[in-house]
Amino acid sequence: MSKKVLLNLDNILAYSNPEVLSRYRYDYPNNTLTAEIAFRELMKFLWLSEKLRLELEDKKETDQFSSVILNSMKEVDDMWHTFIIHTNDYTEFSHRYFGRYLHHQPASIAELDALRNDRLHTIKRIRKWVEYVYDNLGEETVEIWFKSYLVSDQK
Repeated sequence: MSKKVLLNLDNILAYSNPEVLSRYRYDYPNNTLTAEIAFRELMKFLWLSEKLRLELEDKKETDQFSSVILNSMKEVDDMWHTFIIHTNDYTEFSHRYFGRYLHHQPASIAELDALRNDRLHTIKRIRKWVEYVYDNLGEETVEIWFKSYLVSDQK
């Protein structure tokens, strides 16, 4: 069975873990996303990140982009941290739905410096990521993940 077959978003979204939800509520009582919404958004992020990784795996493009958790997605990242500390559940979930362990790898200081020094390139990469999110998960997801960056027309 190929990894691409394992990437079934509906199956991933059907996964639940009450212990992780309870821990998120306990650790982050002031977050605006409910535990259920944060968990759903994390499932979507993991699915989309792996989908993108598999699509780019064989391409030799020099201007590739990758999935990224921006500051606006802090609460989704909080849920990821919560899920990861449930190591047995997270490991089993990763292998069952993605065929491998999904690492949470932050950008290195060197990578962050490079991004800061080439702002135009960084903006282009982020724009590609946001467009990819929109194309694969729609407007609602873009609004949740990038809410703080969106400008309202209302005054």
